[in-house]
Order: sequence, then structure tokens, then C-alpha cells
Amino acid sequence: MRSILLRQNRFVRSPHRLFSTDGGRRIRVISCDVTGTLVSFLGKIEEHYGKAAHICGVELPPHQIESIGKCFNQAYKETSISHPCFGNHMISAKDWWRRCVNRSFELVGTDLSASEQEMVFQRIYSKFGSHATCEYTL
Repeated sequence: MRSILLRQNRFVRSPHRLFSTDGGRRIRVISCDVTGTLVSFLGKIEEHYGKAAHICGVELPPHQIESIGKCFNQAYKETSISHPCFGNHMISAKDWWRRCVNRSFELVGTDLSASEQEMVFQRIYSKFGSHATCEYTL
């Protein structure tokens, strides 16, 4: 059996559940911030988004590519406000990211067609869903 130290209390892991050796309540959930804590992304978001657009035939001027990072941050905040918890039960996480990515390009000032939006989104979603952009910090 392995032991886990959490909040200065001693917990022991059994095959069935975590329980306290001091009579406390058992742990039901452990959560952690993945991005920036366990996993970091290699490169800059504007590099990934700009390259995805280029591969899909969408040419962006340098000033638009440079502003993608700032626009992504704004799109992320807006999407989080309109659909908290990555869509929760209202929309899928993939649709949440589709809205965020498409909004990022809108804020940059691009006028992508529906098919261009989908191609660029699919490329970005696939890339960030792979190990290609990840650096593990543990």
C-alpha cells in the first residue's frame, strides 16, 4: 500500500478507497491545475495558430499573427463566461474549443469562411490534443 500526504493529514491508499489513519473523512476528489502545473505547451500560441492557418491556405499578415496571443486570451475569457467549465453539460468540450478558436481569429480581424474556420480549428484541435505541443513538468 502507498501513503499520500495531503494537507498535513496522513492518508493511506487501499485497493478500494482512501481513508484517514486519524479517523478523518475519506478523500473523495483530488483536483489539480494541469496546464502550467503538470503540462506546459511548447512555443507560443501565435506560432501554432498562425502555422495552422497557413497550412490551411489562410495567409495572415505579420501584425495579425503577432496579436493572436492577446486575442486568444480575450476569446478564452469570453468563452469561459458564456459557457463556464468548458461547456459543462450545455455544449461539448470540443464545441467549446471551436468557439474559442474561431473567436480568436475573429478578434484578430480575419474573415474566414465556414469551411476555413472548420479546417483551421480541426488542425489546431488535433495539434493541441496530441503530444506535439506538450512539455511535461513532472
